[in-house]
Amino acid sequence: MDEIRKFPRAILGPGYFLDFRIGGTAFSGLPLVSLGAGGCSVLVPESVLERYQKFKILEEVHFDCEALPASPFKARVAWVSGWNPACLGMNFLDLPPELAEAVAGLVQGLRQAAPAPAVTGMPVPIRQAGMPGA
Repeated sequence: MDEIRKFPRAILGPGYFLDFRIGGTAFSGLPLVSLGAGGCSVLVPESVLERYQKFKILEEVHFDCEALPASPFKARVAWVSGWNPACLGMNFLDLPPELAEAVAGLVQGLRQAAPAPAVTGMPVPIRQAGMPGA
């Protein structure tokens, strides 16, 4: 069954990460789960969930992958599912035009290359800026 969405999305595999700041705390190396022209979803640790209740806007968001420019933007938390790690969905607020074009091109290329893989509960390391190993 096809999804009903404003923008098509691609389910991402390894190698796609996101960094952002929420409530004054920076998080980096968060694995992207899905990506579309209007937003994305990312796996986040419990410490992000504690902050998103109070701070709904993500600042200094940027992609950390070879396929997309690292241009900063803001996003709004749209939904959260699960717990530690949880999956957090966000809507892009001020995506620069060149980044929006790159995202749309990547999504189109990934969708044409292969059908979307099933999303499973894959264990992934999550780094928090300022913590050992970050």
